[in-house]
This record gives sequence, C-alpha cells and structure tokens, in this order.
Amino acid sequence: MKALATHLSSLVVAGAAACLVPVLSAWLSDLHWTFDMAGQFLLPALWGLMAGAVLLIVLLPFSKTRFLNLAAANVAVIVAALGWYGIWPNSAGEQTPGAIKVYQHNIWAKNPNPDRAVQGALASGADIAVFVEAFDEILRVSNKSLDERWPYNSGRLPNGQNAGWLKLYSRFEIISVDAQLPDNTPSMLEARLRLPEGELTVLVVHFTRPWPFDTPHAQLRQLAGLARKVSTIDGPLIMLGDVNSAAWGRIAEPLERDLGFQMVSDPRAGTWPARFPPKYQLPSVSWPPALAIPIDLAFCRGDIVCGDHKVGGHFGSDHRSATFTASLKTEGSD
Repeated sequence: MKALATHLSSLVVAGAAACLVPVLSAWLSDLHWTFDMAGQFLLPALWGLMAGAVLLIVLLPFSKTRFLNLAAANVAVIVAALGWYGIWPNSAGEQTPGAIKVYQHNIWAKNPNPDRAVQGALASGADIAVFVEAFDEILRVSNKSLDERWPYNSGRLPNGQNAGWLKLYSRFEIISVDAQLPDNTPSMLEARLRLPEGELTVLVVHFTRPWPFDTPHAQLRQLAGLARKVSTIDGPLIMLGDVNSAAWGRIAEPLERDLGFQMVSDPRAGTWPARFPPKYQLPSVSWPPALAIPIDLAFCRGDIVCGDHKVGGHFGSDHRSATFTASLKTEGSD
C-alpha cells in the first residue's frame, strides 16, 4: 500500500510541478512571447495545483515521502493562492440600475448551425449585440429576426466599406459607423450610438491568432495600431471582441495600464474552447469555463460604468458568449 501511495504521490508532485509553468509564465508574460503563450493556460493550472494539494494531503498517511508530500502541497497552495489573487476582479461587478445590456459572441465561421447562435443572442434580452466571425452568408437566414429585435445595425456602411465578419446590432440609433480590416491593426468596427443619456462609442475588435498561426509579434503590432485608433476616440467607450489572448496576457495588461481601460470581463471564466475537441465534425463535450481561456474580452473607458459580466452558452460555436451591463455617467451620478 505504501509503495503504491508513494508512486502516486510522485506522479501528483510531477503534475503539480508542470502546473507551475503556466502560473509563472503568466506572471512573466511581458518579458517574452513564449511566457505569454504558456501563461494562457493559467486557469486549468490553478485548478490543477489545488487538486494536487488535496491529493497529496490525502496520500500523506500512506506515503513513504511524507515530508515531500507536505512540502509540495504547501507550495501548490501558496502558488495557487497568489495566482487567484492576481486575477481576482477588483470589484464585484454589480448591475447598475437602468443600465443597458451588451451581448458578445464569436459565433465561429464554421458553426454548423449559426441560427442557434442567433437564437442565443435573441434570448439574452440585450440592448446591443456584437458578433465576431459573423459573415453575411452565415446570418442571411436570421436577418429578419435580428432586424425585428435590433432596428439598427452596422451592415450598411458608407462609401462601400465592408465590415467583414464583425457585426453590431442595436436598439439605439447608430449615428456613424466605420470599419477597418487588418493592416497592423486588429479587424475593427467602430460605431457611434445615441443613447438617452448621451453618445457612446462601441469598438469591436478581432486580433490575429498567436504563434504558431501568425508571427510571434503580430499581436503586438496590432496592439500598437489599436492604441493609435483609440487615441482618436473621445467620450465613453466600450471595446470588446475576440482578443485571442488571455485576460492577464500581454494584450490586456497594456490596455489597462497605458490606455486607461477598465476590464469588464471576469478572468476566472474562460470563453475558449467552449467544446472539446472544438472541431464540430467530431463528437465533443462542453468544456467548463473554469478550465477555458478568457479571450473574448470587454473593456470600458471614460464616463461609463460597466459590470455584471457573465459567461454564457456556446450555441454550436467553439467560443462561449458573454454579457455585461453598462451605463453612462451623468451629472449627479456616482
């Protein structure tokens, strides 16, 4: 019995040591792109450390390496606690009375049943809905339902522009809309909305995928282009979309530190992958948000309060949807 327990303890210690790599990498993501890549898997690593600590304590009475078990369990608990502390939201994110509801979802260009994704958006009761990878041919069947719920949309752009796979639907009037396809920037869709309390800009973004799908520094070049774009936008701003980088990665941190954004998304709940395996041709199971990567992010900046972020269903996509609330600050508001 002791030999078996000792062998199992060694395997658990090895697994816990492997989980240290994403945690430490997440803390060092600014130093090199390899750290950023490994750090994307922070959430499953934190849960792995916690599970490893519990198993080591359970095996403690039966193992020959009790001191090693106890030491490894303590290290796992301490590192996991520091990891959770680093990504814990700064505020409770409670819903503001009278706030509007925003829905976002990368519905996936290969979604075998995109109407499910549209129905998920309709069921959310959102005032503003944003879709990524929503090509015209994917939404054509659902256009009537979308127009009935949201009378204003970004599908009609001036000067013959094409918003590509980024779409915005709104209950509120869209004053102006502009699209920009990748050119040292992420794909972007900028819409200016007229709300009862004032004007609001919504910027939808879709970053390129990280290495090995693109060069290691492609995302940073797009981030620099996004910073130039954001510098031209005045007033309350919501920026959201598929960042293709975790909420603690080298894209999100500069947005908060250098550009004055406040993250709305809850880093403790991931959005990709929503299924495993993600390929729709294969049998798959829903992947829990606690073990996924939060790459579909939302940020607010300026005189606006955002919160109440929730991760929802995937509706056939390889990404989960998300909702949050937002309200413009007015005179006399806190």
